[in-house]
Amino acid sequence: MFSTLSHLFSRFSRFLILSACAFVLSSPSFATTSTTQTFPSAQVQGRGPLPYNYRIIDGHIHAGGHPLNPNSFSNSDKEALTVLAYLKTQGVTCIIDLENTRTIQKRYS
Repeated sequence: MFSTLSHLFSRFSRFLILSACAFVLSSPSFATTSTTQTFPSAQVQGRGPLPYNYRIIDGHIHAGGHPLNPNSFSNSDKEALTVLAYLKTQGVTCIIDLENTRTIQKRYS
């Protein structure tokens, strides 16, 4: 009988511990918050000075589309340079370009 009570207590205590851990870990104090600065849609169409779909995440990650405007890659070099100049004024020192299409390669080959 003692082993049966011990087994039940063990299962019940594991349940309580797991429940408490789940409650604590799901608490909002453990959640990380992120802030995103967005801009009006009319200003982030990609023609400059803001890049297409531009936003600033947590005050230091600048995200947006390609300086040539990813909708059609039709920005002129002047428009693309306007976008890059704006980013430079915001303190951006590194741009990671994930776009490597034939359209861009053909344009600058």
